[in-house]
Amino acid sequence: MKKILILGANSYIGTSFHNYLTTKYPGQYQTDIVSLRGTDWKNRDWSGYDSVLNVTGKAHADISSLTEEQKKEYYAVNCDLAVEAASKAIADGVAQYIYFSSIIVYGDSSNSWKPVRITADTKPAPSNFYGDSKWQAEQKLQGLFAAEASTGTRLAILRLPMIYGPGCNSTCLYGTKGIMLIYNTPGMPLEVRDLSSKSTSYSFEPQAKSGVIDEFVNALLENRDPEVSGREALTTMRVIFASIKSSEIDRTVGVNSSFVTHV
Repeated sequence: MKKILILGANSYIGTSFHNYLTTKYPGQYQTDIVSLRGTDWKNRDWSGYDSVLNVTGKAHADISSLTEEQKKEYYAVNCDLAVEAASKAIADGVAQYIYFSSIIVYGDSSNSWKPVRITADTKPAPSNFYGDSKWQAEQKLQGLFAAEASTGTRLAILRLPMIYGPGCNSTCLYGTKGIMLIYNTPGMPLEVRDLSSKSTSYSFEPQAKSGVIDEFVNALLENRDPEVSGREALTTMRVIFASIKSSEIDRTVGVNSSFVTHV
């Protein structure tokens, strides 16, 4: 039986991975989950594990809303803590250490109208401190494992895009004065954190499912068109784009079935 240690208690990725293995491959994998908060994890014996999967991390936020001290927390968690955990994995003789990085190391294209294509030859070029914290972690980990190559512990780095799936019900809204977390923390349907990290929680009655997301996911799983396809919404989107364009150029624009034209 393969033994896997997941670093990151209450992580959506870690919990989903644990549930997937125990459901799909019962009796073939032993998965344990440990938190890297505090210092208790340092006293735990990791020897005997085939892999350590590090899914801990501090997610990105609106750069303009954070102080320099707050930015340092991203480097402490995403970089320094990842390297410290890797050092322990090597010292305890773990066979493989897997670090979850992010596709953000290639830069942030969320505000770009042009598609960004990433290939094996694309070089990392982080455009903000979140991406840089991940990129620095990768470099430090590679240096560490190169220096400790004789130990036999292998390093794997995964640069993942945004992840979603069944059970991922959380929504994070980033503003200039704080963050609103919706269904992100157990027992707190709505949590608001200001720039000083002060947290205020609110509760409300559970909302009924609209069925829209379920229909979209089921259509993907069943390889069929959803009841309301994207094609039907495309015309509405073109009208919205045309309105924005008209406002930008202060002219009337025309809309047809395939594109927006200036009048």
